[in-house]
Amino acid sequence: MITLEPHQRGIAHYTSRDLILYSFGVGCNPKDDPNEIKYLYEHDKRFSAFPTFLLSLPFRAADGTNHTNGNHCPSLGFGMTPFPPPLMAPPSRLLASLAMEPPQNQQGAVIHLGQKFRLHKQIPFCAPDAEKQIPVRVDIENRIISLRPHKNGTISTVESNFYIRDSTAEKNEQTLIATSQMVAFYPIRLSDGDTSTSTPVLPSSALNPVPSTKATVRNVKVNPFASLRYKMANSQALLYRLSGDTNRIHVEGAPELFGTTHPILHGLCTLGYAVRAIISTYAKNSEECTYVECEFKRPLFVGDEIEIRMWEDKSRNNEKVIFFEARTTKNDEIVVDMGVASLSQEQKSLGRGSLNAKL
Repeated sequence: MITLEPHQRGIAHYTSRDLILYSFGVGCNPKDDPNEIKYLYEHDKRFSAFPTFLLSLPFRAADGTNHTNGNHCPSLGFGMTPFPPPLMAPPSRLLASLAMEPPQNQQGAVIHLGQKFRLHKQIPFCAPDAEKQIPVRVDIENRIISLRPHKNGTISTVESNFYIRDSTAEKNEQTLIATSQMVAFYPIRLSDGDTSTSTPVLPSSALNPVPSTKATVRNVKVNPFASLRYKMANSQALLYRLSGDTNRIHVEGAPELFGTTHPILHGLCTLGYAVRAIISTYAKNSEECTYVECEFKRPLFVGDEIEIRMWEDKSRNNEKVIFFEARTTKNDEIVVDMGVASLSQEQKSLGRGSLNAKL
């Protein structure tokens, strides 16, 4: 039985510079949408974090298991992070308990299959005119939800909760600002005698996914759709990897898997492009994307052009729900499928300029 307690804890820090770098990484450009300047220029009066920014933090978070509070920022620096990072490497204790074979060489072997993300509160940051630029600390807790055997390894679903620690609050309280679930393939095999799926019941998940089924998506997709096209720059993967995901397949390709050394674009980068299209097409006033999920169907290579197709589910009364997919324009192949996003008014802010996140 897999423990329901968080098996990995991490600590990440970020500044406004990291917010801007990530936004460039997912292609934000005022030429595509003038409103995207708010993600790129810290002095814009609407400056804010791109909604999916927090998904980059587990890739560069430091091990938080034995971290003590203080002024040291173990995850804040200019160096390149190794891959896999601490929060993505399967814990040895868990592998031993499941009699799983550890990988001999895990470099470049993790394949991202799907993602869900819920933003509970607006992502905080220190205002650019603040007297002291304090890095924002995020505590990340991971727990495994399920492990499914695959002929070449194991498919895992890991849930992450993102917390902001505010030293000005009573008892140094943490505030949950986001929840994500990542489905990934690992080159680690269950033991020969264990071919069953291990799926513990999670007592309380804050993900709160948007209710949808494949049948619902198919029914909505018969309607006319809105679409936007984006050309992936040859340097896009090189730029996005600066936010933490340094897997070599995004530079060297994966000839053993896909028969080419052409760089593969990060799945979360492609998702960022889809969220950009949804915001540009459907967001009004202060609306922002607060939930998104999708499946990654096949690799997208740098230099490719994609078309984001979007359908609004007008049957929803209480929220604006958008279904989406991403296709290559050259071969009309789906690279992102079963996409669901929700737009709502900006979430309650934790503060701008007065934030005093404890390091």
